[in-house]
Amino acid sequence: MRDGGAAADVEKTEAPHTRKPRPAPTTPKATPSTVAVHYKNCGQARKAGAAPIQREDPGYSTTLDNDGNGVACENGKD
Repeated sequence: MRDGGAAADVEKTEAPHTRKPRPAPTTPKATPSTVAVHYKNCGQARKAGAAPIQREDPGYSTTLDNDGNGVACENGKD
């Protein structure tokens, strides 16, 4: 009779650890790139910490860009 022989066989044949089931997927939350942003005026944009707003940034509007250079609410007087 071998010492530990049976235990060694058991260790080799044990099932690997099973993984915990993953939680059910949830609906993704809206990110800034998927949310429409609109500022009534530059004061509102500044209060939100968005000013100055570049043409390619969410919330840019030609109505907020008084000089038409592609940067809205840039001078603090709009």
